[in-house]
Amino acid sequence: MDPELVRKQLDRILSSATFAGADRSSRFLRFVVERALSGRAVEIKESVIAVELLGRNPSFDPKTDPIVRAEAARLRTRLETYYNSEGTADLVRIAMPKGGYAPEFSEQKREAVRPHVPHLALLLAAGALLGGAAVVVMLGLRKPLDTRDTLRLSVLPPRGASIESSVISPDGRRIAFTAIAEDGKKLWVRELDSLEAKALAGTEDASLPFWSPDSHALGFFHRNEVKVIQISGGPAKTIASARIGLGGAWSSRGIVVFPPWPSGGLLQVSADGGTGKVATTLDPSHSESAHRFPAFLPDGRHFLFLAVSSRPAESSIRVGSLDSTSSKRLLNADGAAVYAPNPGGGRVGYLLYLYSGGIMAQLFDTGNLELSGMPVPVAPEIASSLGRGDLSVSKTGVLAYRTAAPKHRQLAWVDRDGRPLQTLGPRNSFYTWSLSPDEKRIAIQDELRHGSIWTMDLDHDSPTLLASDARAAEFFPIWSPAGSEILFSKNQSGPTGGELVGEIERQALTARTAATVLGGPGPKFLTDWSSDGRFVAYFTPWPEWKKTTAYIASLRGPDSEQVPWQFAPGPHSVSGACFSPDSDREPRWVAYTSNETGRDEVYVGSFPHGEQKWRVSTGGGWQPHWRHDGRELFYVALDGNLMAVEVKPGSIFRQDVARALFPSGIRPPQGPPDPGPGNYAVSRNGRSFLINQAIEDAGSAAITVVTPWVPK
Repeated sequence: MDPELVRKQLDRILSSATFAGADRSSRFLRFVVERALSGRAVEIKESVIAVELLGRNPSFDPKTDPIVRAEAARLRTRLETYYNSEGTADLVRIAMPKGGYAPEFSEQKREAVRPHVPHLALLLAAGALLGGAAVVVMLGLRKPLDTRDTLRLSVLPPRGASIESSVISPDGRRIAFTAIAEDGKKLWVRELDSLEAKALAGTEDASLPFWSPDSHALGFFHRNEVKVIQISGGPAKTIASARIGLGGAWSSRGIVVFPPWPSGGLLQVSADGGTGKVATTLDPSHSESAHRFPAFLPDGRHFLFLAVSSRPAESSIRVGSLDSTSSKRLLNADGAAVYAPNPGGGRVGYLLYLYSGGIMAQLFDTGNLELSGMPVPVAPEIASSLGRGDLSVSKTGVLAYRTAAPKHRQLAWVDRDGRPLQTLGPRNSFYTWSLSPDEKRIAIQDELRHGSIWTMDLDHDSPTLLASDARAAEFFPIWSPAGSEILFSKNQSGPTGGELVGEIERQALTARTAATVLGGPGPKFLTDWSSDGRFVAYFTPWPEWKKTTAYIASLRGPDSEQVPWQFAPGPHSVSGACFSPDSDREPRWVAYTSNETGRDEVYVGSFPHGEQKWRVSTGGGWQPHWRHDGRELFYVALDGNLMAVEVKPGSIFRQDVARALFPSGIRPPQGPPDPGPGNYAVSRNGRSFLINQAIEDAGSAAITVVTPWVPK
């Protein structure tokens, strides 16, 4: 086929909405297509793609690192989606058949291209499956299944609610999930032979539920506590403290394992409560910083968990034991794992784990704790956050998972009463974003797991990639006062492969590369750039992750001035520092969030160290933003209301009483690191606000249930 026709088709595919924001899939497709067109198809091998495209070391081993197969599965899914939608009428087809990575090109006549219209019977069957999923499951549960038959169905959230996390019960008969609705977030349980889900009283603001081994009770995280509750009713009981929910597992031996802090090893405690003891210790040889998301194996003694490494691509799945704090490394992974029993029985089942945003499966012997065979893709993309995929398997082989959430938000300008003025851009799933000073563009971090930095003109739908590094995570973009540059945070391994190094990078919109402004141990979460361009504010949970600390750094002057200094020091957490706008001179005030009263409140402190301070909020608050002239300060209350405080002129900070403007829909912080300043932006005159609002009809991805799960 004519190479130019193929290249034009490649450009058409990569500029489509299906591939918008899909940086890795786009680079993967361009890499293999260009290699094939240049007569080098024989070089398109797994090891070549891993090293040259995905940044892996020359010692790359596909048995322990399935990144190429995971990204190839995702690319195949995107290509199929494209040709079934936007590319239905395209004459040139680019495909990547399973079993290899070399692309194939074909051309078809225009009259042969017809829209795909599903058969009426298939549409009716699909409607019956979604509308009456519980009936199908009920029949399946009451009649023994032939393991050759597999039922696949969807469990939808309650009306108006959005599922956040889910888990199947050990007996495979019910699903627990947390869902966010207008009246807040709660823990729900749905029997699979019922059409209704039941909210459990006393579980407001619950997160990350996990089942008791008898399927009669649930553990969950609530703010700074681990709690358990009987699904039949009754009050929840606190059994331990935890700074932030990062996964729990309940053994048949009556032990709960969980991480008490975002960093460090796991803790084990009785399911009845009491004094905990260390369950795992970090492995410094692999630069581990945290152990998270445990899951017990069938013996109730061994458990899987995610070991987070500060080295890119070296986080791993390990298996620990209640009898020892040491653990065994199994394989590299981006996220946590669960065990799926073999439908035929025996001690050899499957390890299912999160990798590159999808589910991978590999044979696993629970007797000798060894993997065998090659990992294979199960699902190319599932919902995930902080290393946890929304994935669980029952002891009976029922698999439940949730695909990646749809683009469920829309940027919109609203007035001071919350009335919509104008919607902007496409539907999105931005994690954090920053509005340019001229209010015409935004800088975006679109993906929490491994972010890249994009910019987008608000009058157009297509974002433009600014910065992407396969060996590092880039996040929290901030515009320069003139709107010509962007600062962003970047995490990568140190020069010797040791501890995590957090850098602040500076890149002009016209430049192809960024320059490092500041570096050092620990992540640095950017929050503001002063209006005179001289100072930058950030916070970090490093090194203990027990609190967040705010820092200010100078971007100009001699080297001695570029040493960051702590702002508002103390034993409490400080974050979200935001400079008062003082034109071309250094800032006078800094607004920030602190939990020194026991909950997050907004304060204003004097620049540069916060020696003087004034409390602004009274009922809790976070994410402060100044009006352009500094005469008004805004923040989000913990109930989601956007608040406004008038600031009086003068050399001493003086304020009026805070007043509520409208419900913003912005959720309160869930723990460190909190999202950056990109939940809302204030117009220069303070009369309108840009908010990334939830779309009511978008909902959330349904829970897919497969019973019994059988590997293909």
